[in-house]
Amino acid sequence: KSLELQKIVQEKLIIVNGLANSASHIEKETNSADATKLKAEILELEKMIINLQNSTENQSRATQQDLIKWQKYKAELSEIRPWLEQSELKVSNGMSKPSTLQEAVQLQQQAKLFEKDCEQHLVKLQTLSALSHQMTNKTNAPDEIDAVHSRWAVVHDVAQQWTNKLDKLV
Repeated sequence: KSLELQKIVQEKLIIVNGLANSASHIEKETNSADATKLKAEILELEKMIINLQNSTENQSRATQQDLIKWQKYKAELSEIRPWLEQSELKVSNGMSKPSTLQEAVQLQQQAKLFEKDCEQHLVKLQTLSALSHQMTNKTNAPDEIDAVHSRWAVVHDVAQQWTNKLDKLV
């Protein structure tokens, strides 16, 4: 639609340019105040249409850039969501209780890896958050990132608790 609007604006600009040329011709022939006034009004109209043309081009560019950012945002978010859902399931299932020192050490290593994995996903979330705030048009991306970050924080807190408990145990 923006391309259609740009085309219409361009057509109107061509018409106004023709009117400006005609007004200049009339002004030269008649040298009247009315012709000068008409030419000034047409030039003002031409400036307004040029401003409109620039505005539509800028908005079109911004929308295209936002579309690219939105697609990247959605692709990266679709990578984080499955991990988050699996991590929430892991947290809801809880940590098994070790019966031997060897099991405790193994669980400790797993808990540390889980916590490290959480922290790596935080970096991805922060990148997504920055990307969501770069979009010029309003989207629900910042709210969506806040919700995902809240879910991540719960998972990360549990991962830290598990690591701390196992560190004390071992």
